[in-house]
Amino acid sequence: MIVHRRNTDRFLGSLGLFLLRLVTAAIMLVRGLEIVTNIPAAQASFAQTRIPEPGIMAIVTGVSALLIAVALVFGLFVRVAGLGITLIAAGALVFVLWGPWSPFVQGRSGFVGELELILAAVGILFMTVGGGGFGLDRSFRKSREKDRLAKQQA
Repeated sequence: MIVHRRNTDRFLGSLGLFLLRLVTAAIMLVRGLEIVTNIPAAQASFAQTRIPEPGIMAIVTGVSALLIAVALVFGLFVRVAGLGITLIAAGALVFVLWGPWSPFVQGRSGFVGELELILAAVGILFMTVGGGGFGLDRSFRKSREKDRLAKQQA
């Protein structure tokens, strides 16, 4: 069965996912720039955590965050970008913020890592749903669908 129009390709679904992509891209861009523009400080910061190979992981995380931001803005490889967001956010939770202690801090509302938890959930959403109709991924899907239809008619 060929799906001609997904719910996420319709106007409101596409608009919602586009806005979520832009907000997430802004967050990833800022975080990536913070790391890439001061790699020695990022490596020192990563070295104080339980992250394996902190020198390499600082560079990989910074560059990945920048690439994810670009992918989200253009709606290109959004499912792969979602995987990257999930890995970075989950890594921050597991290796940096939560670790062996409780995420709840006495005298503080909420818990440590709220933003990272939301980012992980957004990453999972992008992995499972995609980026919606306002992006390059949709044009690639439409092109593949036209090719399939042409092959079936031939």
